[in-house]
Amino acid sequence: MGGSFTEASKGGKTGFFELAHQGTIFLDEIIPLFKYFVFAIARRWKQLETKITLSREFETALLRYSWPGNVRELENLVEKYMTLLQIDTKENVENLLKEKLRETDNSCEDILWEGALKEIESRIITDALEQEDHNISWTAARLQIDRNTLKRKLSEN
Repeated sequence: MGGSFTEASKGGKTGFFELAHQGTIFLDEIIPLFKYFVFAIARRWKQLETKITLSREFETALLRYSWPGNVRELENLVEKYMTLLQIDTKENVENLLKEKLRETDNSCEDILWEGALKEIESRIITDALEQEDHNISWTAARLQIDRNTLKRKLSEN
C-alpha cells in the first residue's frame, strides 16, 4: 500500500518526499495534507463532522510558512486547530494561528503555549463534568480517557 500523499510504495517507486531529499516539496501538497489530518484526527477523536472550509487568508498563511518541522509539524498544527475549535469560532482560531504562523519561522510548536492548552483542556473537562452531573466514571467515558487520568488532570487544575 502506498503512502497517502507521497505515493511511496513498498515495491520501490520513490515517493515525493524521498525524491526531494533536502529539496522542496510543492506547496500545493500543504492544503490537502491539512484536510487529511483533520479527517484522521476527527476519526481518532470519534467526531462525525470532518468537512472543513479554510479561509483564503488562512490557506495563504499555511502556504507561505516554511514548515521546517515538515509533515509532523503540520499534523501538530492541525491537532491544535481542532482542539481550539472545541471552544472558539473557526474565524478566531484561524486568525490566532495565522498570526502565529506569520510571527515565527521556527516551529509551530510555539504557536500555543502550555498555559493555553491547559486552559482548553480544563474547559473541556469542566463541560464534560457538567454534562455528566459530575460523575467521574461517566465523564471519563465521555472523554474517552481512563478514570485515573481524569482524576489526575482534575487534581492538577
